[in-house]
Amino acid sequence: MHEERIAKGERTRRRLLEIATDELATRGELDLARLASRAGVSAGLPYRYYPTKSEWIRALVGSFFDRFDAQVFDAHFSGETWTARERARTEAFVRFFLTEPLAPFVSAVSSDASVAAGQRDRVAQQIKRAAKNVRAGQRLGEVDAELDPELAATVLIGGMVQAINRALLGEMKRSRAKLTEQVWRVVVNLLRLREP
Repeated sequence: MHEERIAKGERTRRRLLEIATDELATRGELDLARLASRAGVSAGLPYRYYPTKSEWIRALVGSFFDRFDAQVFDAHFSGETWTARERARTEAFVRFFLTEPLAPFVSAVSSDASVAAGQRDRVAQQIKRAAKNVRAGQRLGEVDAELDPELAATVLIGGMVQAINRALLGEMKRSRAKLTEQVWRVVVNLLRLREP
């Protein structure tokens, strides 16, 4: 009985997050009363999960990064070489940001103090994972061995996110294919990739 209530509560929380994601993506704002109405729950129920609107925003940004990590960092890409797999990862990186409904919102709120701390933690984790990946490429002889993996990972993650944010804001007019190709060229040049 207790487990059933916990499972039901988790399903409700996920459903509320899905509706909140849709609200932000389509309306550009989150109204908790409207969220409750769309979900068919009491007006107070959303506050049970996240007591303030700021906490809802942080939760939505967190779920955005969960999806990003699942599709980019946790995914296993096929390819005979490290470079081929990383090309596929770069394509997934760009595709995620350009197709994810919350990407423009996350880009816009990244300077909000209540959101920025959580984003910094997530990006720091992503940089650690990317640095580990760069070291793997170095061991395989495909990435320049003289590069500092942490520095390279920091430049890659930060640069890719900023380039994609500019594209999302309309500051760089490029098709997804062209943007992906340009980002990949930067990756190749930064890491001084050598195909085995």
